Amino acid sequence: MSSLTFKQDEFKIVYIPADQSQALEEWTVAIPPGKKIECLTNRLKEHFQAATPSASAEEKEAQREAIRQQLQEKMPGGATVPSELVDHFALMSTVDTVPLLVNKAAHDYIGVFLYVDDQGVIKNLPLNERASLVAMAAGNPLRVMGDAFLGMIYDNDDDFERLDFTLDTLKNGEWRAKAKADNEAKAAKAAASGGQVANSGATPGSARSRCAQGFLAACTNEGKLRCARCKNILYCSKECQRADWKRHKASCTK
Repeated sequence: MSSLTFKQDEFKIVYIPADQSQALEEWTVAIPPGKKIECLTNRLKEHFQAATPSASAEEKEAQREAIRQQLQEKMPGGATVPSELVDHFALMSTVDTVPLLVNKAAHDYIGVFLYVDDQGVIKNLPLNERASLVAMAAGNPLRVMGDAFLGMIYDNDDDFERLDFTLDTLKNGEWRAKAKADNEAKAAKAAASGGQVANSGATPGSARSRCAQGFLAACTNEGKLRCARCKNILYCSKECQRADWKRHKASCTK
């Protein structure tokens, strides 16, 4: 990880199928002109939409009801969720980005992220044991539902660059050791202060509110402030939105 090669035309990611009978794969993702940030989430949206299993009428109605309940929690008192809004979210495929190695100065601004279907729980996708184990090895215990992907970036808040994340990278213990040490230190600090440990035991895709689900440590407020760019993520305040921008930027698309 000491030698960086920024990718301009295409880059590699690792695909971890939920089906354990399928082997892990390296995928190559093209970078269209001017689409360096959103190219990955655009590609993964296509995969998650195509990979969603056909649901029976009863299962579809259960998914709609789960979406309705999530949206209802964000509505003003007495207001009901319009059916059109439920239909919109039921058809939408979004990507949840989970940081394993945070891109900060101590890590040479290199970040490793886990990408999953944001509606994995609602779709009743199967547990991805291998991806869950990868997250655990990085000190970030998660129950990953459905197919998952691993990618790497360089981002110092001024420059954003794509890096290759290959099967060899996955086997390399250097980034995992850094991630594990960093995440365990955060957990210990949060526990000592009586705060909530970010992502501890969480299930990606269980909700769109970063704050309410503890993605920002020690913040337990209900998320009501929507990201103006992608419209998908909710925050409790501008402060929490700014704190989350480094992790959210990689998946935030108009």
